[in-house]
Amino acid sequence: VYCSSAVRCQQTLEIILPKLTGAPEITLHSPLYSENFETYLHLINENAERAPGSIMIIGHNPMLEETAEALLLHDRRGLAEALSEGFPTAGLFVADNVSVSRPATGGYGRFIDLLYPVGA
Repeated sequence: VYCSSAVRCQQTLEIILPKLTGAPEITLHSPLYSENFETYLHLINENAERAPGSIMIIGHNPMLEETAEALLLHDRRGLAEALSEGFPTAGLFVADNVSVSRPATGGYGRFIDLLYPVGA
């Protein structure tokens, strides 16, 4: 789990943490607040190389929306389904990496779900 050092993101992490299984490695990462979406893609790539599996990023818009767009570049239907109304406040975007030879960070992600609180 990579979490922005912003207070609101850390509060979100506190809510989510008890719901996660195991003891995930938590990294507070200040650049998630101040850098662009390429920082998010870099973290995804770095995690895939170091420890393949799941990654969670608790960050900010517009970077999260731009990251989702980059991951779904070649999945126009998934992109339209996920972000037809923009990235919602407190949204949880879920995508999958379908192939090592065609990585999600190269735009070949597969949209799974977009969860968000009612009224957000």
